[in-house]
Amino acid sequence: MSRVVKIILTVLLAIVPKIVMGDGPDRLVSGFAMMPIYNPAAVTGVDDKAQVNLAGVWGKEKENLSSRSALLQGSAPFNFGGLKAGIGFDAGYFKSGGYNSVTSHIELSTAIKIGDGFLSAGFAPGFTIKKMKQDEIAATDDNTDTKSTGSHSLFSLNAGIQYEKPRFYIGAAVTGVGEKKITENSSDKTDVDEVNRPVRLARFTGGANIPVGPVEIKPSLMVSTDFSYSRTDLLARFRFMRRFTVGGGWSTSRMAVIIAGIDLHDFHIGYAYTFSTSDINFKRYHHEIFAGYSFKINLTGTNRYGSKSIRFM
Repeated sequence: MSRVVKIILTVLLAIVPKIVMGDGPDRLVSGFAMMPIYNPAAVTGVDDKAQVNLAGVWGKEKENLSSRSALLQGSAPFNFGGLKAGIGFDAGYFKSGGYNSVTSHIELSTAIKIGDGFLSAGFAPGFTIKKMKQDEIAATDDNTDTKSTGSHSLFSLNAGIQYEKPRFYIGAAVTGVGEKKITENSSDKTDVDEVNRPVRLARFTGGANIPVGPVEIKPSLMVSTDFSYSRTDLLARFRFMRRFTVGGGWSTSRMAVIIAGIDLHDFHIGYAYTFSTSDINFKRYHHEIFAGYSFKINLTGTNRYGSKSIRFM
């Protein structure tokens, strides 16, 4: 089985970043398995397994506007002077029309034991490179006729806290703390600054694992806000016999999702379809393929709970 898992992972890592993929990280259904991209405190977790996760999305925002994205994320726990800690990374790519961006972060966290769980705090320094080509935007927007181009790089620092037990977790995080523009190249500074203005968000997350006979019910919640607009995402997954997962969700952005996945020992793979529920002429939609692999590392001793983190399938 280990050989089959390695073959599947090799194929996915080869083809997923190259296919026509879709929306940015804010719409990743697989975010429940890649929580450190939203909250770096989640790198520590409650178990002692390292995780590698990959996701790719493709879809349409408008009838003539396609989008695609890919994200790779990994994390590993370790002990540092008797203190429980974790380290991780994420790297992502997003393109929609004439806009595209590349982002990457290093995630670091530490945790202390409180009751049956751990309270962790973490931060993630990183950078984002954003580019805009108005001629490509004009091809998908009849109101745009300029030919300006521009790009800039940003340094950012994300931070968060999280409390996690074997059966639930809750956390809060902020993105873009101390965000600073470090390079800029623009033929139309005003327009480019307007398009690429940094967006700082606060996120509140939570989830649970409720066993009911052979079924595990895994509800999760994420609230995102820039303090002028808020969005809530709800997701419910049902895991049967520790192998098959189905579920669905809804967002206040008037989007719904259906999800299906399968576990093969420490490997999981899934698919999600997100679609618009609003009464407009064109229905937005996104396809998402995600996969992950967890493995034991000898850095933290034995697993305190003998079970996987509830964030993972």
